Amino acid sequence: MSCYEKGKEQEKILRSKKLLGNDYDNFKNKRIAIIGAGGTGNFITQLISKYPLKEIIIFDGDKIEKSNLERQVIFSKEDIGKNKAKILAKKLDSLNNIKYEETFIDNKNIKELIKEEFDLIIDCTDNISTRNLLNKNCKIRQNWIHTAVIKNIGQVFFVKKEGPFIEKLIKNKKELKCVDEGVLNSAVAIIGAIAVSMIVDFFTKERIEEKMVRINLNTFEILKIKI
Repeated sequence: MSCYEKGKEQEKILRSKKLLGNDYDNFKNKRIAIIGAGGTGNFITQLISKYPLKEIIIFDGDKIEKSNLERQVIFSKEDIGKNKAKILAKKLDSLNNIKYEETFIDNKNIKELIKEEFDLIIDCTDNISTRNLLNKNCKIRQNWIHTAVIKNIGQVFFVKKEGPFIEKLIKNKKELKCVDEGVLNSAVAIIGAIAVSMIVDFFTKERIEEKMVRINLNTFEILKIKI
């Protein structure tokens, strides 16, 4: 690294520290798991990897398709057919200690995930079954952040290990798929940014937003909903 590059890197750190103060150093021993490397997974990993975390691990067994490229902004045409977690980790690895697992989270490996004792798990999935697994297995054991986006509506909720939990949000709900309903990349970006802000608040201030944040880009409303 040249002197110029070192200077720019130091400048970047100082700008973050100016806002966060000594709490900036709280990142250094934190480990997070990101479940899903699609739309929100792309934005969240890209943003949070700028902070000096101890480790980020991305889990996804899915492969990149052409239809993903509009909202999964780290990927390019050359990545089509390759594993999402692997490509996301490789492209951002120079920023942080990023590892990956080319696997979906299921009944077989969810308990091993919880045993890892991450400081936070980030739900970037697009299916109710995985969210049900997280909701059931994280109780009492693990804090996590739920994110979801469909069409131009998105939501983020910090799920504390002691609750409240998200049964009301997912119980008996019809599962909507991006492939069927569509999704705006701007909605994905906003939800990703809000989730990263929650991560930063939790790691630096131990501050938790108690309500679910929901955005509607049809009306440009932002709501805070008690769960």
